[in-house]
Amino acid sequence: RSRGSYVSISLCVLSFSVLNSDNNTVLGQSTSSSCASYDYIFTVGSAENPFGSCSGNGFCNNSKCICDKGWTGLSDFVNTEGLDCQIYDPAVRGLWAFDILLASIVLVKSASRVKARWENFLAGRRMARERGRHYTILENKPLIASIFYWFVLFPCLILFAIVRITKSDERVGVTFGVTFFFLICKFGFYMAGFYFYTSLFEAVLKGAIIRQSGLRTDSLIKANYM
Repeated sequence: RSRGSYVSISLCVLSFSVLNSDNNTVLGQSTSSSCASYDYIFTVGSAENPFGSCSGNGFCNNSKCICDKGWTGLSDFVNTEGLDCQIYDPAVRGLWAFDILLASIVLVKSASRVKARWENFLAGRRMARERGRHYTILENKPLIASIFYWFVLFPCLILFAIVRITKSDERVGVTFGVTFFFLICKFGFYMAGFYFYTSLFEAVLKGAIIRQSGLRTDSLIKANYM
């Protein structure tokens, strides 16, 4: 149960007058004063926790949760430290360790694909120079998406997970370290997604245009030879 607030309200009547309906005739009046006091206790969030006090993972001391070993209320964005003990820290660290494993596997498996895209870009740039055209990396959106994924998102994600494992008091939106890594990871993710889906939409539109032009060519051929 949570803390409450004690409020004392005093109501005092110093004087009053009773008037007729025409508001001119005084029917009665009093100049004596009288006071009455009322005491109230307002509680906030007094509903019972189905798991017990501090989620059953600690005890309440002076309206503050003292968590058992391994349990904490320190959470990302909305910090409930001292109010609850709903987070099992070893399990959270285990999930972040699993995240490091997955990110490392993705980095290793995608390295050859990123390298192939870079070599294709260099070959395309050489061909463009032979034709007298300037070809920059900004024109190769899939390569830019791969660079953001491979050099920004996944390395930042691994560093983010390492900080979360080694620093038990680091939380997004609460402390600076992981909040900074979180913002960099989000930046890499959205930039990679932007360039990837932009290139995907361009490929779909080009395919639609090619199919449409092919249908027009077929119709012209049929019209000329029928």
